[in-house]
Amino acid sequence: MIKVFVSHSNKDKDIAEKLTDLLKAAFCFRSAEILCTSVPGHKLPAGADTEEELRAKVLDAGVLIGIITPVSAESSFVLFELGARWGCSRPLIPILAAGFTSDDLREPLKSKNALLGYDQNDVFQLVDNISEILGLRHEPASAYNKYAMALSKACKVTAKKSEPKLKSQIEENLKVSIRGTQIENGSILQLDYWTSDMIKLQFDFQNVGKKLIKRGDIQIRIAAPGRSNVDNIELLTEDQNDLVSLKSMQAAKGYVIYQLPDFPVLPPSGWESRTVALSSHDMAFRARQSINIVLSIVNDIGQKGTAFKVKLLPHKKAPY
Repeated sequence: MIKVFVSHSNKDKDIAEKLTDLLKAAFCFRSAEILCTSVPGHKLPAGADTEEELRAKVLDAGVLIGIITPVSAESSFVLFELGARWGCSRPLIPILAAGFTSDDLREPLKSKNALLGYDQNDVFQLVDNISEILGLRHEPASAYNKYAMALSKACKVTAKKSEPKLKSQIEENLKVSIRGTQIENGSILQLDYWTSDMIKLQFDFQNVGKKLIKRGDIQIRIAAPGRSNVDNIELLTEDQNDLVSLKSMQAAKGYVIYQLPDFPVLPPSGWESRTVALSSHDMAFRARQSINIVLSIVNDIGQKGTAFKVKLLPHKKAPY
């Protein structure tokens, strides 16, 4: 029986190889107990029906580890393997590498607690988690420490070597501003202190490219770093000059996601505005808590553009 299935892109072979080395050192696995199709000794048998074998082993393996990088996130095979495993509710551990972060994950993987391959503490946690899932004792840390370090290093190095993620039409052509200040893709725009119980945010969208930007949806993710919930925050949107409370589409520990429908079709040089309001009647919360707001556009095939990030600073000068 396959104890560990490693789902990955063959372009991330170096990470996969370091991972299999770690597993063998920590658990003394035989080569046949780990399936990793790009690493010698862990490939499918010669003559095997690749699709049938992978389909069966994705479901049967004791645990599946998914190496998620900008490259593997675009691989149809990796997405199939992860989706099939998620669908059967068997143990699945995503490992993020090559600069990939939890914010880059899409559903249904976003609901899984992903480990950071470039964080050595998370690598040790991976060993502990596999031990618990499979009911196996692992070797003392001294026996696999150098392999854990090698995996962590490989995840960092690959971040410099990996191919850049292809930009979508939205990322190439869309300019987003708030209060007249452009938000650069991937950077963070810091707003004024949150002094009143409601703050309006007007996002301006402009097509600076030469092609039509198709209709999609606007997703807004609101997080309160260091807090377990964001129950005391409400997001509202303008509807015929009135502010209407939005219902969240997803909520989890420390963040909530809202969706604004009907991102407009933007012709070249076209622009559109959307206004939302963030509300909280908790004065102590506003005085001490910064808020991270991440806006992304989801097109009609479910592809997200690069996140536009805003940080709302707390009113630190408040007297309470």
